[in-house]
Amino acid sequence: MCESAGKKPVWVSEVYRKHKWRLDEDGNIDEFAMEYDYHNGPACERCHESFCMFCVKDYEAELEKGPCDCSRYECPTCHHEVSFCFKKPYCADCGQKLDWQDVKSPMDMSKENHMFTEVDDV
Repeated sequence: MCESAGKKPVWVSEVYRKHKWRLDEDGNIDEFAMEYDYHNGPACERCHESFCMFCVKDYEAELEKGPCDCSRYECPTCHHEVSFCFKKPYCADCGQKLDWQDVKSPMDMSKENHMFTEVDDV
């Protein structure tokens, strides 16, 4: 392998039992963290999942749903998140050349074959 060859991005899968909903200035779940058209509701600080509080049948049950899946690709050098969708040739944080050839899509990744961490921290 020559020095100019890029390194493969690293797949990291962190799964939390529950979402960490963004809070407002009073410490309550921010029900306007996600706003679009006539929809609004909470948004997770870790995985960015959100839902409309008016469109779900049981708001309280939806808040308790899990898991919170924070799976992502990272730069092998600085561990900055890199996007599979855009497949940029260099890490925007450290400049590491990335080799996206033969890298599977996040949908194809299996937890059994890659680093998997279940985190209890809520």
